[in-house]
Amino acid sequence: MLAAGGLWQPLGSGGRFDLPVEPGEWLLCYIPYRDDGGVNGIINGCGVVQLEEGSRVEASWGEGGFWAEVD
Repeated sequence: MLAAGGLWQPLGSGGRFDLPVEPGEWLLCYIPYRDDGGVNGIINGCGVVQLEEGSRVEASWGEGGFWAEVD
């Protein structure tokens, strides 16, 4: 994904993350951490979001898979 122009943003405290990107349509994907703190490179799900200046994104991973939406 990075080779295609993607941006890697790790989860921070409490699952928070920043998306330093321009407004527009973005594909947000979830790649879980391994037990040793690295990533396995396997995408577990993606969701398309339309970001505007100051948007807040809520994303979740669970029994229903991955989802993301702008609130």
